Amino acid sequence: MASDSDTARVLADLEPIVAEQYGDAAAAWPAFTLSRERYDVHLAQRIADRRGEPAERVVRTMPAADLYLAAACSDGDPLALAAFRDALVPTMRQALGKLGMSPAMIDEAVQHVLVMVFVGEGRAPQIGEYGGRGTLRSWLRTIAVRTGRRMLGLESGATSSDHELDELPAAVADPELAMLRTRYSDQVRDAFASAFAALAERDRNVLRQYYLDSLTIDQLAALYQVNRATTARWVAGARLALVAKTRDHLVGHFGIAAAEVDSIIRLVRSQLDVSVREIAR
Repeated sequence: MASDSDTARVLADLEPIVAEQYGDAAAAWPAFTLSRERYDVHLAQRIADRRGEPAERVVRTMPAADLYLAAACSDGDPLALAAFRDALVPTMRQALGKLGMSPAMIDEAVQHVLVMVFVGEGRAPQIGEYGGRGTLRSWLRTIAVRTGRRMLGLESGATSSDHELDELPAAVADPELAMLRTRYSDQVRDAFASAFAALAERDRNVLRQYYLDSLTIDQLAALYQVNRATTARWVAGARLALVAKTRDHLVGHFGIAAAEVDSIIRLVRSQLDVSVREIAR
């Protein structure tokens, strides 16, 4: 657990790296300026928020450009807020579109997310909670998907990170995941194939049609003659079942430690569309 003095020491020891990250981040967002002092304050806060992780690892794996943008938005910089909207709102709209939401519902969901992120609803604005474990784009997409699913009636409250497919964003420069990818690539491939084969027939079919045939939620609804909320629920349920069965196979068949499996599942989730296409063929 890192203390304030530990954090200060880490930042001092890694000054060349932090300085380079800050320079690259500033270059990535020329439309606004966040001082180095404010950047360091926000970086130190992320280290404090992630006390369960080595402080040096937090610094080395931090997506600096994303932290720079989030920090400036948290400070209320209007130019940063505009840059955020221009760069990231299209990501939200694309993710919501994949849920089968109408354009009007997408507009409503986007506005709701922006209020949560920048204003807060009975709590502090969520932009201050971005921790840098993954990209800002993935973090925002997760919030948007949760919001869209609630609007569609697919869930009634906050999701559990153990069961929501899109909860965990892809890691950024994560050496642990790089090692696991190399060590267990064959086992993951076999577990995924076995999990897909063990799915119910309808689950396999909707995943093939969604990923391989590129059918939209609306097209699936027309094909099965049900409403879009039903087919969205089918696709989401099939994906969750596939990830859960993959995890069970890795633990039960290969005997991989649960802690390592949980990290491997982050890889499975981040590459699910590619993996389904390969297995479905």
